[in-house]
Amino acid sequence: MRAHAGRSHLASGGVLPREYACLSDLPAVYVVEDDSSVARSIFIMLELTGFGPRLFETADDLLAALGSLAPGCLVIDLNLPGTNGLAALGELRRRGIDWPALMMTGERAGEIHAEATALGAATVLEKPFSTELFLGEVKRALAPAALPV
Repeated sequence: MRAHAGRSHLASGGVLPREYACLSDLPAVYVVEDDSSVARSIFIMLELTGFGPRLFETADDLLAALGSLAPGCLVIDLNLPGTNGLAALGELRRRGIDWPALMMTGERAGEIHAEATALGAATVLEKPFSTELFLGEVKRALAPAALPV
């Protein structure tokens, strides 16, 4: 999927900038989600809780931007256009990126749990999930011992 200059499909209502820059003092959370309503909800949850979220519509967009990203927490949907979430996590690990990761899926989490955890995902969340559960998992993943420098 081609990137739109300056804006993403997720920002179609002028709500979210394509290149949301994480402020240096906020924990970075990189969310890969192609469903704009889910992405907006997660973005708002994270921002209101004091995280520095950055959205990517596809795993390919995330992989292309890797060189410009500071270490952070990855939140990756399973079913994405192009490279799926598990393949993206595998590629990140192959490149030596061992940032903490959470997988999300609209399917039964048990079906991908073993593969996702083998690739280093802390957990697999089934959508829809509660705000408390999601934020708790992100906070646990970003604990100082979990985030490489």
